[in-house]
Amino acid sequence: MIAFESVPGSARVMITTPRAQYSPRHHIADGNLSSILSAFDETSQRKVAIKVTNLATEQRRKSFVDEANVLSHIAQFDTPHVCEVFDVGVDVNSKTSGVVVMQQYEEDLFSYFFERDPPLQLTELDIKHIFKSICIGVESLHVLNVAHLDIKLENVFIDDKGVPYLGDLGSAVLVEEVEPNEPSMVADLGLCGTQNYYAPEVLAYPQLYDPFKADIFSLGIILHVLITSKYPFDNPEHIPDITSLRNSDLVSFDCIHLLDQLLELQPHQRINISQVLAHPWFTKEANRPRNPVNRLHKYLIKKAHKLFH
Repeated sequence: MIAFESVPGSARVMITTPRAQYSPRHHIADGNLSSILSAFDETSQRKVAIKVTNLATEQRRKSFVDEANVLSHIAQFDTPHVCEVFDVGVDVNSKTSGVVVMQQYEEDLFSYFFERDPPLQLTELDIKHIFKSICIGVESLHVLNVAHLDIKLENVFIDDKGVPYLGDLGSAVLVEEVEPNEPSMVADLGLCGTQNYYAPEVLAYPQLYDPFKADIFSLGIILHVLITSKYPFDNPEHIPDITSLRNSDLVSFDCIHLLDQLLELQPHQRINISQVLAHPWFTKEANRPRNPVNRLHKYLIKKAHKLFH
């Protein structure tokens, strides 16, 4: 974690890259190796968010270079529903801080759903619109051979119109050789991401797995949480169980069918992102109308969030 004090005027420590100067305003969030700051871009005169990473070790420097390479790659293309990045570099003042400057959003998907009082009451159609935008963001990365590897509620950011954007590519990997319709097995990725969103093969074989299929499983976790307000695990083996959801009238058959395919335990049988977006849940004219989904388990998701963050 990197400490930056919110202080007035000229006393505030500036963050400077070869491209621009940034004036930090306040913390947004802290991680193990980085801090997210609200800042003002003195060059473009706009508010931004800055992820500042301590580069004190060789491993951290390598990770930052990998992230910068991924961001440089995707910056060449149109990536809808992916958080826009404006600048990547090393702070010329400290020389030990990696800087990623991006669009600033007011909240993430976790706070959007679970930290409002009263909580949002969403219909299945509401959930579908939000989830489809997230899937479009994932697709825009996957077609560029980039797997995100840390898809979770906290890495989906919401703009002032309620539109979601996938962000924080600190764990992302650019896969050099991808064959259509073939597994893209990558070695030595390790346990990337966040425990409650791990695919089973990531836990079982962290030394070799398909990162794109791991992303799909993480999407399944998000969809389950949006529907039920809880993770689909009630066992130490971290195996999803949606039996009760299948037997309920909470959402439509098409929604449950898609969730089943996203949470498929065998990665070679799990659908890819193109198949996700072609699923009938998205392509049918309309699903049957639904009442707001059940929020009785809101406290469970908050409890699990505290355990694993």
